Amino acid sequence: QAMFNQDASQYAICVQGGGGYDTSGPSASPGNIFVADFDRCTGELSNPIVYQTKKSLCSNMDPNCFENFNQGLCFSPNGRFLYVSSYYSIKQLDLWDTDTTTQWSYVFGLKMDGYFGSLYNAPDGKIYVGNTSNGYKAMTVIDSPDVKGMGCSVCYKCLAFPDYGVSSP
Repeated sequence: QAMFNQDASQYAICVQGGGGYDTSGPSASPGNIFVADFDRCTGELSNPIVYQTKKSLCSNMDPNCFENFNQGLCFSPNGRFLYVSSYYSIKQLDLWDTDTTTQWSYVFGLKMDGYFGSLYNAPDGKIYVGNTSNGYKAMTVIDSPDVKGMGCSVCYKCLAFPDYGVSSP
């Protein structure tokens, strides 16, 4: 998924990592998050930064492997945070925090009954997250996306729908 922030001054895209094996044993390559400033008048990207999810030791179907399978991303309304969904969790990247030990927060995960999908801002100031597989009939909601860490209040599958197919808002 690729996304602009609210005023289109920044652009971000996530690249899915993957599982695999190397000579030291099973491992998963990290997923990459590319963020750059965007000039709406010229269409130019500048000041690029690449963030990585963690590299994990893993084996087939290990949840730690799937942490690197980035599914989607979305800027918070104030542009400070970038939310990244992987198969089993939602992470928050604080774009104003330059300390690599504190800039990432897990705000929801690990859940093992299906995968998260794309994320989108809505006019009500919340972020809606699609859920895939197992016939989901609800979306996950981030109620306060401008708040750092767990205070953003993720409500798992709280927006119910009468039919299936809400993998992407």
